[in-house]
Amino acid sequence: DDYRRYQGQVGLPALPVPDDEHPYLHWWRKHTGSLDLPDDAVIRARTAYYGLVTAFDRMVGAILDRLDALGLAENTLVIYASDHGDQIGERGLWWKQTFYEESVKVPLIMAWPGVLPEGQRRPQIVNLIDLGPTMLDALGAPALPNAQGRSFLQVAKDGATPWADETFSEYCTDGMAPWAGTQPVQQRMIRCGPWKLVYYHGRPPQL
Repeated sequence: DDYRRYQGQVGLPALPVPDDEHPYLHWWRKHTGSLDLPDDAVIRARTAYYGLVTAFDRMVGAILDRLDALGLAENTLVIYASDHGDQIGERGLWWKQTFYEESVKVPLIMAWPGVLPEGQRRPQIVNLIDLGPTMLDALGAPALPNAQGRSFLQVAKDGATPWADETFSEYCTDGMAPWAGTQPVQQRMIRCGPWKLVYYHGRPPQL
């Protein structure tokens, strides 16, 4: 039912395979058999993704409804996040394992009635390792010793809060895991404001 809800409404990706495709990404598409997928297969997969998002949204709604039924909705900080995005065919890519925004950028939605402003967005770059310190801060608990993350609770409250607007990420495999491909990979990324540098060990970088 969730698939049929979007059937015929989802088109092809907006971003084509770039003319200057990075050699690693071309190798990855060849390794995964996604160099020349027929349009109907691409649309079918993208349609299924939309259906899965709807199914998941329904599950989140069940949790929020339960909080409300228990009288906890007004005193609970709710955070929705993910560990990675999904490229769903953009630039001819699927799954994750790249540092394009579709893959490395993750959702982060926070709701805390009476504490966080509603319906606002923040341009600051935060990290998943910042979530733990943020939740401890919300509890009024002391920070964990040696924690690498930082609380962004004040940023969530006020977008004008000073913040070091940068993040780092890495994707490294040993070439043994079936899902990772047959060659070792070392990729690292730094993003600061609108700029992102991607380092590939033994291959050209991307800016």
